[in-house]
Amino acid sequence: MHLAASKTFIETIQPDFIFPQHFGTYEPTEQNRYWTVGYPDELQTSLLPDLQNNFHKLEQGHVFTIDP
Repeated sequence: MHLAASKTFIETIQPDFIFPQHFGTYEPTEQNRYWTVGYPDELQTSLLPDLQNNFHKLEQGHVFTIDP
């Protein structure tokens, strides 16, 4: 999703945890640029402050543990 749609979706469902996916997993080319380029940092800063704290941008191979 693009930034505006992602922001609207996140602010509507108010999740406890937000994990952007697929950014940095593919090398952008002219043919795939539309769906391979993500903007997780811009999305995080556009969210309401409480939701910015719920945003977790993991690097490849990192694990986030959610305590039950």
